[in-house]
Amino acid sequence: MTRLLDRGNASLIKAAVSAAGLHSDSRYLDAGFGGGLSIRLALRSVSNTPLYGIDFSPDVVREGHRSFKTQVAHGEVALLKADVAELPFRDGMFDAVTTINTVYFWPEPAAAFRELARVTAPGGRLVVGYTGAQKMAGHPELSTGFRHVDPPEVEAWAEAAGFSCATEALDGRVTTGDFVTVATRAIGSR
Repeated sequence: MTRLLDRGNASLIKAAVSAAGLHSDSRYLDAGFGGGLSIRLALRSVSNTPLYGIDFSPDVVREGHRSFKTQVAHGEVALLKADVAELPFRDGMFDAVTTINTVYFWPEPAAAFRELARVTAPGGRLVVGYTGAQKMAGHPELSTGFRHVDPPEVEAWAEAAGFSCATEALDGRVTTGDFVTVATRAIGSR
């Protein structure tokens, strides 16, 4: 199921990972790695540090361990079950964090953004990829259990957590109605 979601959301995932500005020494976390496409894409750029992924679902984490068996064994990838509002990482551990198609499920988005700010290094980027409310409303199957969001809400949560934001509206055959918000943590922030 998660691989199917990766295929359907590949353009959004690629845009979000690209916006993270990864390089060989990036300290990268994907919060809600799902089918693992973001991790696979990040592995193309990051080579000198391990990549981290968290997901709330133990089934997704188990599948991730199967999919990335070799990378996990070599210490290139670490996948953990964790809640985005209670991350098991030290302050400022990551200079690049992505979270794609997850904000809809967070019970307390403001708390999740504060926690993501805590683990993002000063000057680091948090990239949030998501489908906007209007596009979501066009899919009845996405009406139950999904919080419908738009850029002003996402930016407000991020800014309240200490980030400065810029949002790009994607405009492709599949991605019209999708957004990538790049939130940069202020240098000198704690």
